[in-house]
Formats: sequence, C-alpha cells, structure tokens
Amino acid sequence: MLKELINNFALLTSFLFFGNLLSRKYGRHLEKHKYMHQVMNGLMLGLSGILLMMTGLWSNGHFVVDLRQLAIIISVYMGGTVSGLLTTLIISLYHIYITGGWTDVSLTATVICFMTLGISLIFLREKN
Repeated sequence: MLKELINNFALLTSFLFFGNLLSRKYGRHLEKHKYMHQVMNGLMLGLSGILLMMTGLWSNGHFVVDLRQLAIIISVYMGGTVSGLLTTLIISLYHIYITGGWTDVSLTATVICFMTLGISLIFLREKN
C-alpha cells in the first residue's frame, strides 16, 4: 500500500517538475495566447490524472485511493477555469471508459471530480 502511494506522489511530482520546465521554456510564447496556455495546461494535467488513476492503490479491494483530485486542483490553480474544466472532463471520461460505461462507480467518481472542480474554483478564485 505504501509503495503505491509513493508511486503516486513521485508521478505527480515528476509531472509538476517537467511541466514547470516546459512552462519556463515556452512560457514567453504562450503569454500571447492565454487560451492556448490554459488548454495545454488542462491537457497535460488531465493526462497526469489518468496516470495517477492507473497507479492508484486498492484499499480492501473495494475502492481506489489515488491523487486525481490533486491534478484538478493544480490545474485550476495554474490555468484557471478552462484548464480545470478540461482536466476534469478528461479524468471523468477516462473513468467512465475504464468502468465500462455509466455505472454507480463512474457516476460517483464523476460527481466527485466536478465537486472538486467547483470547490477549487470557489477557493482558488481569490488567487487572481
């Protein structure tokens, strides 16, 4: 259990590190295109959320513990509403895909992802 949690943290940290490197390298070019920066941020953190779900740990065989909500929170913090919504949609659609359609589990996960997005937008709006 501890190994999977460490893997999740390492994956999230490496995504943030390399994303910061790319942002610093290409940030000057993306400053002119704010919308494109938000979309790229949402896509990359959506991919991060998918990888975090893949490396999640199963607790008692009934539910998965992973850090996909952190990808949504970071996306809202770094890119705003568009980025957070795109990340949430990617994560939710992937979860629906891996559970085989609209099940109770996928519906619950989708609602939780959108609740995370809403709460993040409310509390992180003060940043701007």
